[in-house]
Amino acid sequence: MIDLNALIDSAPQRYNIVITLLKANSVLSRHRKCAVSVSGGSDSDIIMDLMELVKPDYCEIKYVFFDTGLEYEATKRHLGEVEQRYGVSIDRRKPRKTIPVACREHGIQASHTAGTRKTYGKCQNISARSVWNTGLKIR
Repeated sequence: MIDLNALIDSAPQRYNIVITLLKANSVLSRHRKCAVSVSGGSDSDIIMDLMELVKPDYCEIKYVFFDTGLEYEATKRHLGEVEQRYGVSIDRRKPRKTIPVACREHGIQASHTAGTRKTYGKCQNISARSVWNTGLKIR
């Protein structure tokens, strides 16, 4: 079992750090099993470090990486390094279709932001309101 008080005492005494440690421990303490999505980026490294620091012994954390088909090889290698560092296993999941294939077949799904999207050389203007209201897909 972690000694949360000792962890907090050893951390820099900044409000955001202490509150984050307490919140993370509180969330994990309420569950026996948790899933955490990791991307291989620096934010995921920080979240993984936080989870491993504060998780109770009885809490099983499953880390999942969703391979979109756009990741760099360095990112995939980094995931292996992270697994070794923390002694965990990261479940790597692949979609039935990679993002490039899905975009070629179905167009790019518009987000809720307004602006211009490039679709294989064509620019199409979209408004946030029409996308938000209709779920419009750009083709």
